[in-house]
Amino acid sequence: TKEPSVIERLAYKDIWAGGIDSYLDMLYPRLQLMKRLLDENGSIYVHADWHINSYVRLILDEIFGKENFVNEVVWVYTGPSSPGQQQFSRKHDIIFWYSKTDNWVFNKDEVRVPYHETTGI
Repeated sequence: TKEPSVIERLAYKDIWAGGIDSYLDMLYPRLQLMKRLLDENGSIYVHADWHINSYVRLILDEIFGKENFVNEVVWVYTGPSSPGQQQFSRKHDIIFWYSKTDNWVFNKDEVRVPYHETTGI
């Protein structure tokens, strides 16, 4: 078994050095800037995992407005679970979809994924 490199250990570490507060302090002005840069019929998709998604949703509501929340996309994935786990597996992340106005565009054929017989997804 290969020992992960320093870069690999840091790249996949789910810990923000200053904790959640410092992460949100970093995220907030960036989301404000993204809103200003977004076209009038544009949308933004923000990925968050179970550690942070409720905080991110509140920030997005404040910046984009609750009325510009379009959808919450649940990204389900597969893979091994921890042996002996005494809880439901964490097999999904959340993608929040917000628009700048109610004049957003969605090209569903650009994101369509064919049904896969063996996974049912």
